[in-house]
Amino acid sequence: MAARRCAKVAKLVKLAAAEPAASGHAGLQPSVQRCLGRLQQLQGGDVVDLTRSLARLRWRDGAIWKEIGSTVTQKVEEMKMAELVQIAGAFSQATQPDAEMLKAMMGRVKADPSSLRCWSSADFIFSLQRAGVKPDKQLLKAAADAMVKDLDALKKTKTFYIMGFVDVSLKAGFFHQGILSLLSEVMVDRLESLRPHDLSKIALTWGQTSCKDDALVKSLCTAIRSNLPSFPKNRISYTVHGLSMLDCTDKSLLVDLVSAWATTGPEESIDVVHIICGLARLGALDASLCDQIAACSLQSVPHLNARSIARILWACSQSGCTHVEFLESLGRAASQKTAEFSAMDFCDISYAGAKLSLAPILGSCIPEAIVERVSDFTSTQLACMMYTVSRLSDNPGKYLAVLERAILPHVSTLTPLDLRMICLAWAKARTSDRNLMDALASQATEVIDSLDPSTINSIAWAYSEVKVTNLDLFKLLGVRCAATVTSFPNRELAYIAFAFVRAGIHHELPLTSIASEALNRVAKMHPVPCARLARAFIQADLESPEAIEFLESLASIARENVWTGLILRPQLERTDFQKQCAQTVQEFLPSILVNQSHQMGPLLSLVLPQCDGSHLNLELDPLDLQLSRLDRAVRTRRDEFLEDLGVQVLRLKVRDQDDLRYHLLQIFGHPADPSVDDSPAEPQALEVGPLDEEAVAMCGHVWSEMAMAEKDFLGRTAADLNADSCTADVWKPWRSACVQGLAGVLAAGSNYEHVAKLVKSAAAAPAASGHASLQPSVQRCLGRLPQLQGSDVVDLTRSLARLRWKDEATWKDIGSAVTQKVEELKVAELVKVAGSFSVASQPNPEMLKVVVGRLKADPSSLHSWSWANFILSLQRAAVKPDKQLLKAAADAILKDKDSLKRLKTPYIMGFVDASFCAGFSHDAMFRLLSVIMVEHMERLSPYELTKVALTWGRATCKDDVLLKSLCQAIHHNLPSIPKNRISYTIHSLSLLDCKDERLLVDLASAWATTGPDESIQVLHVIFGLARLRALDPVLCDRIAACSLQFVPNFEARAIATILWACSQSGCTHVEFLESLGEAARRKAAEFSAAELCNVSCAGATLSLAPILESCIPAAVVERVSEFDGFSLPVTMHAVTRLSNNPGKYLPVLELAALPLVPTLRPPDLKYIAMAWAEADAFDSKLMDAVASRAIQLIDSLDPSTVNHMVRALSKLRIADVHLFKALGVQCASTVSSFPTRELGHISLAFVNAGIHHELPLTSIASEALNRVAKMHPVPGTRLARAFIQADLESPEAIEFLESLASIARENGWTSLIPRPQLERTDFQKQCAQTTQEFLPSILVNQSHQMGPLLSLVLPHCDGSHLNLELDPLDLQLSRLDRAVRTRRDQFLEDLGVQVLRLKVRDQDDLRYHLLQIFGHPADPTVYDSPAEPPASEVGPLDEGAVAMCGHVWNEMESGRVQHESLL
Repeated sequence: MAARRCAKVAKLVKLAAAEPAASGHAGLQPSVQRCLGRLQQLQGGDVVDLTRSLARLRWRDGAIWKEIGSTVTQKVEEMKMAELVQIAGAFSQATQPDAEMLKAMMGRVKADPSSLRCWSSADFIFSLQRAGVKPDKQLLKAAADAMVKDLDALKKTKTFYIMGFVDVSLKAGFFHQGILSLLSEVMVDRLESLRPHDLSKIALTWGQTSCKDDALVKSLCTAIRSNLPSFPKNRISYTVHGLSMLDCTDKSLLVDLVSAWATTGPEESIDVVHIICGLARLGALDASLCDQIAACSLQSVPHLNARSIARILWACSQSGCTHVEFLESLGRAASQKTAEFSAMDFCDISYAGAKLSLAPILGSCIPEAIVERVSDFTSTQLACMMYTVSRLSDNPGKYLAVLERAILPHVSTLTPLDLRMICLAWAKARTSDRNLMDALASQATEVIDSLDPSTINSIAWAYSEVKVTNLDLFKLLGVRCAATVTSFPNRELAYIAFAFVRAGIHHELPLTSIASEALNRVAKMHPVPCARLARAFIQADLESPEAIEFLESLASIARENVWTGLILRPQLERTDFQKQCAQTVQEFLPSILVNQSHQMGPLLSLVLPQCDGSHLNLELDPLDLQLSRLDRAVRTRRDEFLEDLGVQVLRLKVRDQDDLRYHLLQIFGHPADPSVDDSPAEPQALEVGPLDEEAVAMCGHVWSEMAMAEKDFLGRTAADLNADSCTADVWKPWRSACVQGLAGVLAAGSNYEHVAKLVKSAAAAPAASGHASLQPSVQRCLGRLPQLQGSDVVDLTRSLARLRWKDEATWKDIGSAVTQKVEELKVAELVKVAGSFSVASQPNPEMLKVVVGRLKADPSSLHSWSWANFILSLQRAAVKPDKQLLKAAADAILKDKDSLKRLKTPYIMGFVDASFCAGFSHDAMFRLLSVIMVEHMERLSPYELTKVALTWGRATCKDDVLLKSLCQAIHHNLPSIPKNRISYTIHSLSLLDCKDERLLVDLASAWATTGPDESIQVLHVIFGLARLRALDPVLCDRIAACSLQFVPNFEARAIATILWACSQSGCTHVEFLESLGEAARRKAAEFSAAELCNVSCAGATLSLAPILESCIPAAVVERVSEFDGFSLPVTMHAVTRLSNNPGKYLPVLELAALPLVPTLRPPDLKYIAMAWAEADAFDSKLMDAVASRAIQLIDSLDPSTVNHMVRALSKLRIADVHLFKALGVQCASTVSSFPTRELGHISLAFVNAGIHHELPLTSIASEALNRVAKMHPVPGTRLARAFIQADLESPEAIEFLESLASIARENGWTSLIPRPQLERTDFQKQCAQTTQEFLPSILVNQSHQMGPLLSLVLPHCDGSHLNLELDPLDLQLSRLDRAVRTRRDQFLEDLGVQVLRLKVRDQDDLRYHLLQIFGHPADPTVYDSPAEPPASEVGPLDEGAVAMCGHVWNEMESGRVQHESLL
């Protein structure tokens, strides 16, 4: 009775909620309250009614919802799954999350996942999302499987449910390719009907998943464009951000979106970041658009955080932004946040600041901040900083010194790009540190073979600019330059030639090579690099035919192109004599020009322009001038070059100004005054005078202080010395005394613990590194080791480890003593001893096993740090800890979380790695360690980051937060990641399912610059990228190019894996692929069955049949017994594609596959069918078995399998009625899931096989009709051919043909394709020849673009066609043939092709009909060319011709009637 009353209350609430204006209903409060006490008695349906009605009433009483949630939690096992989902939805709608109830429901779903349906899965996931409850991957997989099973329901699922599922999957790190692909297809179908807000959400959601579906992106862009006017302004920035992550290529759409957004400007500062960085990422941000964005975003600048400022400045520098106010505002904001920038931010800002001319704002604050935090930068970042600071600051020397000191210890890690950056900085600042220059020269020498032209040029230019000549370096640079000279751009060719000469390097090797290359390019070269090359070859101490020929050719080209202008050079330095001469000449010749530079390079001291446009160069030298051989040669080459350029050179030697005036008067015949020399004055060397007395006194004071310090140290006690640190020179006397004291102690027979203390003291010296004098003393001490206390053993072992004691016998004796005393020593002491053995690289497994036993007996005696230390010691000693010990360690570590957070990174990675090796999993521990590593991530070195990636990847500890943080850290440290660690990093990130494709590509690109060191690296890089779908053809080709020499070293498994990866990426590097093919051929006997499967598939895809067509199929046949039911069908298909004689191998594979048929899956059936179709042969027994298996699995066959089976049966002419019927039914039930391409294939296959059943063909026609507006012409052609030939009167098929014809005419799909291979009867050949003789422009055997074959086609001048069909008079057609002809002719008429059919008796009869219809051959009505023919050739048919046409048609009609009566 009470239950009935409660149920009535629920119904009343439902009725009240059903009212249109229901919005509170305070009158229901007492009734609901009374009902809550008996909730336990309600049925599931009543609870659903109650909760959904309360949700509709917007019931806000949290207590009531909490009570209902508690009741549902208790009754969760009694209620139906659908009821639970509806209740969760009601809680979600009412915004009353109940985490406990939802977790109970999740447990119920995971216990019985089959109870979920498509809609309920999506609803439940959405409810969890709104409640903030994160579902795990198991639940998401169950939901995805439920959705995939019910495709019809999935297509009707609401959009926000789909987006909720995708968003939750993203956050949970769950990736289900099948469901995401299906959801993308579903979204494509409904995009046109979605609101703009939903379109924005889809862009952002799919963008965050990195699920790049081209069809979805294209449709999404189309839908956004059509809704552009009504797009919410506050969603545009997120839309652009989402499209940028989807790699959208529709730049016009992005520009339109941003233009619309710019009309109102940003609402939040993050909008500006999304817009500017999104456009910059896609290369769609040009200067004008950036200025437009800047104008409306000015007020948001003060609200940007440091990272956003750096990113926006970088994007603006890439776009060429010119909005001064915005840029200056960004600059001022950056100057206020210098303390907040990361190292990578400083790189972006300093580079952008220099490029955007923000030096007045950032020229001091950014360099100062960089110098202040110089220790934060990696070597690569320091190199970048040097370059950018030199461009940003007006006093770079102030900061470069600090950066140079910081980078000096890391020179050995610098890449060629880093070297280039440093050299550019020196060249810009014109200052350098000599120590760093020497170190850089050594590093450049080490990597000389990997230096690119730009780096070679920068190094040579910088060293010549700062006037540092390193002959060994320049020699190597010259050799490298000569080897790569063809790769130099013209500008850099000129710079490096001039740099070599300016540095005094006149070696023949580089300069002759440069001259030869310049000579090849001179005809197309710009005048600026030409001028620089001319100056170089004029000044070079080199007699080179190539250089001379280059100067002559250049002079000729310069005169042709009028490159003969003069440029004023007022900054040239001149001697007093030159100045006096110039003044004298100017007084004598007022029109004289002083200090000019010819456009082609030579400097001209005094130039007199001539009236014909040429010039006279006046060169004046003192009478006593003495020139070296080189100077004379340079003058000669310069003067000859100027003469070739049309400049006359007049050289005079004068005693003084009077002598000059005399010469000028004699030459020019007018009162005169003389001139100057063109070469700048030689700068005087700086002189370093002797030190004065004060400097000498200061030096003495410093040396006195050093002597006192040494004396003071020698006077201290050993205990005091342990705490001090000083130079090695100061410690030397003390260490000698310490050793002597130790010997004295031993001689006196003192206690042996004193020995340990003294050894400890000796080891504490900063430069301790051997101490051979301790060897006898320690040896004498080892005999009484059992008498030492535990702490003394600790001191002794740790000190010996610090001294790097390498005597294995000593360590072995200590290990034996510790093993015997293991029960006497404290656990903490044992751990320290084990650590010392580990540091000294002296593993002692016996001792460690005994220590392990002691720890397992008393695990509580160790704390967090000690456990981690001990596990690391075991790992380094290669002693594998068992799970019991690891669990004890994990439990102890978890108890002290504060200590855990302070653990060093090697300890954490050691624990995770040891756990992986032991197969031990402790979820709580791993989660906590992941959190700690995230906190440590920014402080880790590049090498440690790679170790973290490898450790967590091997342990498959997939933590999204850790992975994201790790990727960001690697991104920031990318330039300084050790090249020999990159391959392992990519391998590890692939194991962690990294989604950051850009990071992977950047890593691989950096790795490819130097190439692999070992063959395993190639496998890691290629397979890791392919596994994550980040390997495109361009990147794969680049990797292939640098890995070619390692192919012969690959193992069989590596070859198979790399071939598979290359086939997935579409690699096109022929030499690499052929080399892999040859290696695979040699190792065919070493492949496993799975590897043979991969090699055969890849070989077929990559066109390696000429290499693998016999060896791999033969190996497959030889080892056919090793293949299972999953790999054998795939291999069958691959072998038929790979071999040019598949019939030789297929019978053996078919025989092996026959017993496995009962285990085959739908994809296996597809591959077997594809193999048969490829080979055009089959085994009848296997065919029957496969047909039976297909009928058994018919409901689970996907569209691709159905399509390929039908096509194979059709091609092989197999008439299995039962199988075709089953396939037809399955095709009809899943027709909406068929891709359009396969829809065309399967329809034609059914018809070619003689299957004209209404069920599949009508369904296909109906589905094709829905898609025809967006259909590609190729599948449209196949569908047209199928429905024309089908023995089926279907309104859907007729409507499809009419619609297709209309669309074809609109799109111009009316071209003709020659089909010369078509077989024709003798009668048809004769008719064709006769018609061609009569109408020479007739086209024979053509195929219309939309499918129908046309025997004879006459083009019209308006672009249409006339199809002439000729049949023998006695031709008899079946009913189906007549129907096919009728449909064909009707389809052609709809396409704009006129059809004229004639029945003729013989060739004379054909000529008669042609003459009557078309007139005399001399008056043709056919046009061979698209141009309009003369009117005389186009005239209408005369009355006689019209009458004859009527006669012919009457004959045709009577013949048709007679023919039908015979039937």
